[in-house]
Amino acid sequence: MKKMIRAALAIVTLIAGTVMTRSEDTALAASPNLIVNGSFEQDYAGWTLWKSVLKKNPDGSTPDKITVVQAGTWGIAANGERVSARGSKYDYCDKTYVAQSMNLSGLTFHSTEGQQLAIQLQDGLINHRMYQDVVIPAGTATLSWDMFWKSLGTSTPEQSLSINLRDPGTDAILRNVYTTVGLSDPTPSTWVYPRRGERSGPVNDAPMNHYSYDISAYSGRTVRLDVYLRNELGYFPSAFDNFQITSVARQVPTITWQAIPADVTYGTPLGAAQLNATSTVAGRFVYTPAAGTVLNAGNNQNLHVDFIPADTTAYTSASMDIRINVLKATPVINWSKNLNPITHGTPLTADQLNATSTVAGSFVYTPGPGAILDAGNNQIIHAVFTPTDTANYNTASADAKLNVVKSKVAAVAPIITRTLQTAPATTDAPGKTGAPGKTGAPGKTGAPGKTSASGKTSASGKTSVSAKAKP
Repeated sequence: MKKMIRAALAIVTLIAGTVMTRSEDTALAASPNLIVNGSFEQDYAGWTLWKSVLKKNPDGSTPDKITVVQAGTWGIAANGERVSARGSKYDYCDKTYVAQSMNLSGLTFHSTEGQQLAIQLQDGLINHRMYQDVVIPAGTATLSWDMFWKSLGTSTPEQSLSINLRDPGTDAILRNVYTTVGLSDPTPSTWVYPRRGERSGPVNDAPMNHYSYDISAYSGRTVRLDVYLRNELGYFPSAFDNFQITSVARQVPTITWQAIPADVTYGTPLGAAQLNATSTVAGRFVYTPAAGTVLNAGNNQNLHVDFIPADTTAYTSASMDIRINVLKATPVINWSKNLNPITHGTPLTADQLNATSTVAGSFVYTPGPGAILDAGNNQIIHAVFTPTDTANYNTASADAKLNVVKSKVAAVAPIITRTLQTAPATTDAPGKTGAPGKTGAPGKTGAPGKTSASGKTSASGKTSVSAKAKP
C-alpha cells in the first residue's frame, strides 16, 4: 500500500471543468497524492465524518437537518468482504456497531487500491458527509476516485450523492464536481471491477466505477473535499476508494536566443536584429531594454527577455539574458572636397574653413584661419573634429583641396637719368670756385637745383647732376 502524503509541487493550472481521460489520469498518478489516507487503509484517519437524521414537519415538508447519533453507518470493508442485510458493522462516525437493514440480500465490496475501502449504508432517512481539507499547489491538479452507488429511490436532489469542493471557512460549495441527480444507476458495462476490470462479479457485487476531474481552477488554495449523501426517500448504499488529488509540474519553456548578437553602433535603436528570441511554445516576449531603445556605447551590455506562455496551465514563465557590444559612432563631416579658388595673398577665412557636422563639437583646421598660402593647386586643408560627447562618438577628420591663383602685379615707371650742363663757375684763381654757393649763368642746376655735394666742377666747367623722375 502506498503511503499517502501531502505534497507541494511546482505545477500549472489547467482549464477548469475538463474531464480527464484515463490515460491522462494514469500519467498523473505518478505524482504524490495530496489526500491523506485516500484509500482508507488507515480506516478514516484524516477524514471527518458527519451525519444527520431527518424529521418531517407536520405539513410533510423536510425541515433543516438535526445532528443525531446512531443513524446509518460509515463503515470500512475489506477487499472482497460481503455485508449481509442484517449484518453488524462498526460505525466510525458514532463509534459503535450498528445492525444493517439493507433491502438487498447483501453486497460484496471490492477495493481498488490496497485492501480496504469506505462504505456507507443507511438505515433510515439520513444525510451523511465525509470530508477533509486539502492544500492544492499552484498549478495543474486532478481529482480522481473509485466509487459505487445504487439508489433505490428517484435520482432527485433529495435522493443523491455528490462530490464537492467547499470553502473550509464557510463550508459553502465552491464547485460540484459530481452528482447523481438525473442519473440512473451505473450499468455493468461502465463498472470497474477490482484491479481495473480484471474480473466481473455476481449481481450483488458492488463494482467500482472510476471518475476523474480537473480541479486546477482551485490551485494554490485550501479546499474541502466533501462527499455528501442525501437520503430522504429510500435506501442508498455506496462505497469509495482511492481518492487522489495529483499534480503535474509545469514545464519550463525553452528559449532560443543568439548568445552573442552582432555589435551595433551608437545611435542604432534596438530592433528585431537584436530582440529575436524564439520558443517552440506559443506566447509573448517582453524585452528589457525595449525595442527602440538607443544604448550608450560600451561592451557587454545586458539584454533581458521574459517569456509569458499563452498556456499558463502547462508552462511556467521563463527568462534569459545575453550581452551586446555598442561601439562608438564616428561623426559625419560635411565639407566640400574641392573649395572655391582664391588669389594669392587672400587669408583663409570661414569661406574656406566651413566644415559642419550634425554632432555637437568643434573643428581645428590646418592651416588655420588667417593663413596666406603660396600660389599653387590642390593644396590640402585638414580639419579635425572633436565631439562634445566623447563617450559615444569618436574624433573625426576630413581634407579639402584648395587652388591658390597667382596675383597680378601693377606697372612701375622706369628710372630716368639726365645730365645738366652749367656755365663754368667764376673763380679768382685757377682751381678755386667763385663765391660759395653760386654758379655762373645759368648758374643753377635743374631740379632739385643744388650743386653736387663737393661743390666742385670738372675741368670743363660742367656740373653733372643725376635726377630720378617719379612715374
